[in-house]
Amino acid sequence: MNQKEIRDDLVRSAQRWAHTAIDAYLEEPVDQDFAVHHMAVAVEHVAKACLVSVSITLLANPKSSLQDLLVLGGQEDKVETGRAGLRTVGGAEAVTRLAQLGRGQVLAQLGAL
Repeated sequence: MNQKEIRDDLVRSAQRWAHTAIDAYLEEPVDQDFAVHHMAVAVEHVAKACLVSVSITLLANPKSSLQDLLVLGGQEDKVETGRAGLRTVGGAEAVTRLAQLGRGQVLAQLGAL
């Protein structure tokens, strides 16, 4: 799976999570815990999509396994679980990495989504 496919999958996932968050917020009675949790996942996936737009390696967990590195390096066929077993950076770290890229870079990546 290539960089563009992973980015597009993350964007679609973010959209789904955001829709479920909004639906939960609009329900009566409002399910705020559910809404907040799902919106947080949506933000995480958008952040990761932006990182992938720059470089797929920015998704690497600081304690990546050999399997994770192979998948991120485009060698998922060498890993039994393929992309399904991939462990990436968490949401907070994804947002931190975006902040480190700088505002101009983030806005450019958001515009590309």
